Amino acid sequence: QTTNTGHAVKLKDGDVMKLIEVMNHIDKMYETEDQLQLQQDEVFETLKHIETEGVPIDKHMKSLKKVGGNLKQLKEDIVAKEKEIQPMKQKESDKYRKVIAEYEEELKVYQSGLRKEAYYIYKS
Repeated sequence: QTTNTGHAVKLKDGDVMKLIEVMNHIDKMYETEDQLQLQQDEVFETLKHIETEGVPIDKHMKSLKKVGGNLKQLKEDIVAKEKEIQPMKQKESDKYRKVIAEYEEELKVYQSGLRKEAYYIYKS
């Protein structure tokens, strides 16, 4: 349930901080996906080994399958959320690209103004 909190956030138009938070959560989920799959495989192999010793593992296998289903559902939810936020992500990206371009232009004008001014030389 903890993993659902990141991508289940309702985004408002123009809420950049929440958008970044959701994007970071999605990236983190993709990074940890392999680790989660590996842990599932390790538990499965451990259960199979325990079964060879004669210990019943039906309850644990059922739980492991449930976890696998939850992980699969989480991945589907992440993909859907990625598609949902794509237009908002593009809109904010374009908006801030424009703001950065304006700032760079202001900076160029300021620097050219500094070049035109005379230097002060202090003799010591």
